[in-house]
Amino acid sequence: IVYRLWAYTVATREYAMVASAAEADDRDVFHSRLGGTGAAACFESAEVQKHPKALPVDEQRKGYNIWLWRAGGNATTLTYSSEAGRHSRSCDISADGRAVAFHSDSSLVAGVETPRGVLRVFVTNDDGASFMQVSPSHTESANSYAPVLSSDGSFVAFLSNMEHQYQEPWLARLVPGESRHDVAKVADFSGKLCDKAAVFKELQRRHGAQNLTDNLIRETSISSPSCQLAASWDGLNTWGGAGVWGVLSGQLRLSDDGRFLVYISAISSADAFGTHEGRSPVLSYNAFLYDRILGMTWQVTKAGPAGSGLQTIEEACCPYAPSSRQRGTCSLRDEMLGNCCFQKPCRRPAYVLDISGDGKVVAFASDVNYLEPRGSVVDNDYEVWLYHVPTSALYRLTNTSDADLDDFNPALNAKGDRVVLIGC
Repeated sequence: IVYRLWAYTVATREYAMVASAAEADDRDVFHSRLGGTGAAACFESAEVQKHPKALPVDEQRKGYNIWLWRAGGNATTLTYSSEAGRHSRSCDISADGRAVAFHSDSSLVAGVETPRGVLRVFVTNDDGASFMQVSPSHTESANSYAPVLSSDGSFVAFLSNMEHQYQEPWLARLVPGESRHDVAKVADFSGKLCDKAAVFKELQRRHGAQNLTDNLIRETSISSPSCQLAASWDGLNTWGGAGVWGVLSGQLRLSDDGRFLVYISAISSADAFGTHEGRSPVLSYNAFLYDRILGMTWQVTKAGPAGSGLQTIEEACCPYAPSSRQRGTCSLRDEMLGNCCFQKPCRRPAYVLDISGDGKVVAFASDVNYLEPRGSVVDNDYEVWLYHVPTSALYRLTNTSDADLDDFNPALNAKGDRVVLIGC
């Protein structure tokens, strides 16, 4: 099987082959992004390169690189592997195809060494003739990745764990014609991480050390449900949850002018409209909207009648849980670890989102019914919702109410008056 990339012109109903591998490979073409005008696209591939700085052909397939295609022409390589086994991936492209952003562990900037396996964010404005490193040169244990560009290529948002255990959203403003840029963190998750040692110590205090020993619970047993349960305990710095990511990868979206940034996170970063997340036994993934001009963030998924009075965890989650996790049958060990249905998260308030180019509409999928007073949940049934930013109004776009008929992956056009989605 050979994976190819095609461009389809709606007006003429014609296909044009963008890229085709010379031979079958499991790394032919991946993660393509189309510029807003449709005149250019970027993608990643392990296909043999034609870059002047490329490695010998027999070493090239050991790494992915970023390619650029322009309508009416052939795809060309933007990046090169500075060493066998290094990769450049996850590209985004400006509307006019001039700017391309991506992450890489290749050393692409003269005089700046990128350690192997350490991802940094780069931008090129001249078809790969030169590169600008957007993310700071952080330590070898940190990564910056998954960049997204504003339509005009003047802003780039990306994820990074350069300061904390969890990935946080960052936003950079690029200065046209110059290599300098301003970088700022959009959300600060410091003080909201899970302290496993503190959780284990509190479990010992609440249940007795011998009880934990008898149930084979050690500090290494503390995981995501345990930390989420402990988030409701007063006096503990346990906001996060082991294994619960700060911001979901691939879920950053920018408005065309770079003013609005939307993302999905299990850690609250809201500081507007009274939407500070209260302590709760469950920290679910919610949608957040950051306004660069106002410097404020609010939680989109608190809108609607259900926003302030969702069902309890037990009401929402236990009807669909196995009998062994129900109240009365859930074992003491599972209850101490936070594995019972009345303790574990089951909602997905936000799942895959997009923002319109003008920044006025946010689309996302969710299994919460925000139009009902208590936000009832149909097990694993995802519907698509639209949030109107100027009025904070929430609208349901699809309505199947059937776990076997999901609607998700919404994508908006520039004006927010067209949406495409995957549905059953």
